[in-house]
Amino acid sequence: MRWALEQEKLYFSKHPVYSTMPQNVLGTEALTQKLSTVMFHHIRSFLPKIIKEIQERVKGIDVT
Repeated sequence: MRWALEQEKLYFSKHPVYSTMPQNVLGTEALTQKLSTVMFHHIRSFLPKIIKEIQERVKGIDVT
């Protein structure tokens, strides 16, 4: 797996267009980081609603 990431970095560093771009925005590692950040913010924004819904459902359970 590490070999593939090194090959990817080499590809971007030698490409005529990609080599002129910031290397921290190219490749699998950058994509993974970006998607993780997007997912974190998405979960964080919906978590209060999910917690509220769970609490409402728990209140509606009859334990008799």
